[in-house]
Amino acid sequence: MAYPINVVVDIGGSGAKLALSTRSGLQNIRHEHPNSLQDFFDCIRKLTGGLAPDALAVAVPGIMRGREVLSAPKTPWLCGNPAETIRRKLSLNDKKIHLINDGEAHALALKTRPNIKLGAIHLSIGSAVGFGVLNGNGEVLRTLSGNNWEIGDVRLVTNAPDKEAWRLLGSAGFEEQIKRTDADGGKYFGWRLGSFAAQLSLIFRPRTIGLSGGVIHHRWRQIEGGFREELHRRLGHLGHVLSMPEVVVLDEYAALTGLSVLF
Repeated sequence: MAYPINVVVDIGGSGAKLALSTRSGLQNIRHEHPNSLQDFFDCIRKLTGGLAPDALAVAVPGIMRGREVLSAPKTPWLCGNPAETIRRKLSLNDKKIHLINDGEAHALALKTRPNIKLGAIHLSIGSAVGFGVLNGNGEVLRTLSGNNWEIGDVRLVTNAPDKEAWRLLGSAGFEEQIKRTDADGGKYFGWRLGSFAAQLSLIFRPRTIGLSGGVIHHRWRQIEGGFREELHRRLGHLGHVLSMPEVVVLDEYAALTGLSVLF
């Protein structure tokens, strides 16, 4: 195996994606379902053929402060200080261990795109809603408390009785929208997502809006028209204070690509 052995792991509520990060891109992508730190280490060993990694970057689906995982409802085995256990189990130098929120990992993937305009906000739309912010230098920007951004409970501007972003914009919300209406459910969802992206744009004033995640990867053709229509409706008249952000759609391995930026 070529060296160094840099491993990237995107852990989500429905499983984990693992890959080797090389100069030529991601290699040996695997889909696993770890349910404990021991499972996690076993998955890494399978990926590397039993060899010890030289560096490791992990995207965590939870609330973080620094590298400490404060809350991870879907992966409670990650809570606390997993970096310390990783250091001991894999004999890694502490500086070679990177743990960030999954929304931040998706956002970092924007930096691999040519001519990207920074700063940027990024929404990952899958089983949950992830969010990351990059400043004008491409660095991850966190809240004033030091935590990553958690926007799942932000209330959308919508006529729906339930207005929480996590409920309306995740995969379950998409499927409910498709079933609920005899009109174009994808377009309705696009309006909803476009409205949310516009709300965030008014706060962060990004030059780029990134999109990724399972719903975007599989359903973007259905969503795109409504999304762009609503984004322009809400932001198009604000050119004197906010230029229309460029919309960049990333592939299903965006988090792994973003983690690779950390090496």
